[in-house]
Amino acid sequence: MCMRNNILFIDTSAWYAFFDKNDKMYETINHIIKNAKEDLFTTNYIIDELITLFHVRKFSVSLYRSLIDDLFEENLCFLQYVTKAIDKFAWEIKNKYADHEFSFTDCTSFAVMKENNIPLACSLDKHFKEFGVQVIPEIN
Repeated sequence: MCMRNNILFIDTSAWYAFFDKNDKMYETINHIIKNAKEDLFTTNYIIDELITLFHVRKFSVSLYRSLIDDLFEENLCFLQYVTKAIDKFAWEIKNKYADHEFSFTDCTSFAVMKENNIPLACSLDKHFKEFGVQVIPEIN
């Protein structure tokens, strides 16, 4: 468990925009991540989802290897591995919000954020806002 204050959770959508120079939010997300006053925080499930997204979008591993290596080596942020307890908590969230289209990875992110008292996420995913998380950048 991370005990630091002022933490910014970075979601898959933000890491993707941080990487892809052709993404319309590239400059905004890069500014947020590179100028964050908060400690950056993500999970191994986010990395898994990010690698899958790169694969689906037909990126060569050689293009994104450096970013993934930096995430695993915690050069960019603190990395929390999802535990069995977090999985269980995420499953409870998934069931409680069954009327929402939250992915299980979203639910693990919500569980990790609650467990670590992280109130703020950098995400382009509307589900974070729907769950009640404060999100940057402001999205509609």
